[in-house]
Amino acid sequence: GRKSQNYYFERPTYIYQLLSQIIAFQSGSAVSTIIYGEIGTGKTTLLDLIRNSVDKHMLVISYTCAQTEKNFYLQSWRDMLIQLAHLEQSAQISFLPAQRDTLQNLNSKLSVIQSVSVTDPDSGQFNLIAETILNVFLYSIRNKKLIFILDDIHWMDRLSKKLLASILFQLGGQNVIIFATCREENA
Repeated sequence: GRKSQNYYFERPTYIYQLLSQIIAFQSGSAVSTIIYGEIGTGKTTLLDLIRNSVDKHMLVISYTCAQTEKNFYLQSWRDMLIQLAHLEQSAQISFLPAQRDTLQNLNSKLSVIQSVSVTDPDSGQFNLIAETILNVFLYSIRNKKLIFILDDIHWMDRLSKKLLASILFQLGGQNVIIFATCREENA
């Protein structure tokens, strides 16, 4: 209908704005962007364009959220921590041995809790895990630039969104930006 035509005709404007954000981030600071839209309007295609336009020297953590995650707290972070470990293995970031151990321990804990649907994400256990993840990211990307490319964040659980907001609050603009997609009906 008419709305999908508007998305099509506005796409060059979106592309220009998104690429401008990457350039601004490379040279200083930028703001994060959430791309809202209906199913099938090209949100994921825009994220792919961003992913392919990022300088190879910038750090990128990319994740697509799934509907099943809504009730499994911190599930998305397991994959993002694995990507962080790969960045360390490829010498783009460096960990102290204790941080490497912490990262392995976090992945083990997240594997265990992913198998259970939890009703209380505000429990001490989850807050401690979230705080540890935050500290791992804060240390590992210091003096680096990290781009989170997150598809379908409307499926991300509440605690994961809170953790993402904490990272953005502490490092946002200068060291971290987020490009994410969200369906309009879930905004």
